[in-house]
Amino acid sequence: MKQVLLFITAIAIVMFGFHLQVNAEDSSVSVPQLINYQGKLTDASGNPLKSEKYKLTFSIYKQLSDVTPVWGPEAHPEVPIVNGFFNVILGSIVQNISNAFANGNAYLEIKVGDNPAIKPRQLILSVPYAMQAENAKNSKNAEYAQQLI
Repeated sequence: MKQVLLFITAIAIVMFGFHLQVNAEDSSVSVPQLINYQGKLTDASGNPLKSEKYKLTFSIYKQLSDVTPVWGPEAHPEVPIVNGFFNVILGSIVQNISNAFANGNAYLEIKVGDNPAIKPRQLILSVPYAMQAENAKNSKNAEYAQQLI
């Protein structure tokens, strides 16, 4: 079970491009404000988009029906699509992507070229790494509180 958890955590770290930098002087942790996002785009019939470069625009909204994004739009003008698959780094053009996650739910909207946005927007979920990081933070706080008693 421990090996499975380590494997899943390792995949999550690679998939989302997180890299921790621990400062030995004050034990603070810095996480890059970027998200590696991968997906597959298909046409209306379910066939992968033709392999070429496409303009992809990303925005994050608090709700499915919101009109104003909490982050973005971030346009990537020439994203290579290979058999429908693509990879982008969100936050590399429009900074402060972490602000989009400050108030609970976050829904990702994608536009291909000048077409209307793909519907429905996709709810962005936690990855095992993020849940483990929260547990570690709470554990460290509990350990510190125990020392005060």
